[in-house]
Amino acid sequence: MRIQRKTIVKIVSSFYVLMLILCISSCTNNNNDEYIIDEIQPESVYPKYIFYFIGDGMGKEHLKLAYYPPIFVDFPYKGELSTNNINNTTTDSAAAGTALASGEKTSNGVLGLKPDMETKLESIMDVAQNMGIATGVTTNVSIDHATPAAFYSHAQSRNLYHEIASWIPTKALTLYAGSGFLDPQNLLNEFTEKGYEIARGINANLNAPKMIWIQDETSDASRLPYAVARRPQDMSLPIIVEKSIDYLYTQGGDNGFVLMAEGGMIDFASHANDAILAKGEVEDLSNAVDVALKFYEQHPLQTLIIVTADHETGGLYFDNLDQPRWKSKGHTSAKVPIYAIGIGAENFEGSMPNHHVALKIKQLLKQRKATQ
Repeated sequence: MRIQRKTIVKIVSSFYVLMLILCISSCTNNNNDEYIIDEIQPESVYPKYIFYFIGDGMGKEHLKLAYYPPIFVDFPYKGELSTNNINNTTTDSAAAGTALASGEKTSNGVLGLKPDMETKLESIMDVAQNMGIATGVTTNVSIDHATPAAFYSHAQSRNLYHEIASWIPTKALTLYAGSGFLDPQNLLNEFTEKGYEIARGINANLNAPKMIWIQDETSDASRLPYAVARRPQDMSLPIIVEKSIDYLYTQGGDNGFVLMAEGGMIDFASHANDAILAKGEVEDLSNAVDVALKFYEQHPLQTLIIVTADHETGGLYFDNLDQPRWKSKGHTSAKVPIYAIGIGAENFEGSMPNHHVALKIKQLLKQRKATQ
């Protein structure tokens, strides 16, 4: 089955490359870089559906843990990202998430704000939402955790969980999905009062205009079960992505959707230096990307899939016997991989700083709007 899917990827990729000619201006490392497409092409050359996968803590070596190489390593465009924040060579998930979400670097621990801790940053979700595009932030950890929070909140500290989650009805994205909330207090009632329907568990029915989808009340709000210990009744990242696609496809209509999906537990396992848990989480992210790839195969001339990471965790390497080893229990400054397929995917090839990814997504969205 994997061989057949890889063949499809290559065939479809070659097809759309022959049909597209996108000229991108040269780039620098300035935080305010803009990626201007030199010639405005017909609307069909800009993505209507954007998938943005982030493996939290996933370095290049993590991909070698998977039993089968993830199919996304065969995507036609690939490169690497430097992950330093505004003032440090080693980032955390808040600063890295902010860079990947907004296109600007900030300090460790800060979400959606400039380093002055006051100026709010525009995320790709803000741009999409202003265009009437359906928006989804999904994860297999808590929705108020640093990476997903970077796409909808503005907080001086990633640890202000209640404040972070309080941005949900303010930003009013179409869908938020994950394990739960670390400091919900009365927020679930507030979400309901402001138009969100709360759905719980694997059998949740997503059919309201605005949805929050979390685990049942008896489950761990901080994360979904690890892939290696998952039960049939448990939510998982592939299931979240699959249901999110169906839901956002309906809600977005002719405007399409932007979906961010985080594999947050790669980081958890790597902090613990547990190669078995990390292997399961890398494979889980790969399976979630496979779900998106099935959608791409149905909409190859309208879809963009990006797979990357916010930083590397654990300093993972393989010894002479090809056994996984760890250098630390923290984050490292190692570059992380990026892979892309679909409309506009060529913009994500090569080496670049992490904040350029969001700048390029914003530019594709804005150029699409300019042609409408």
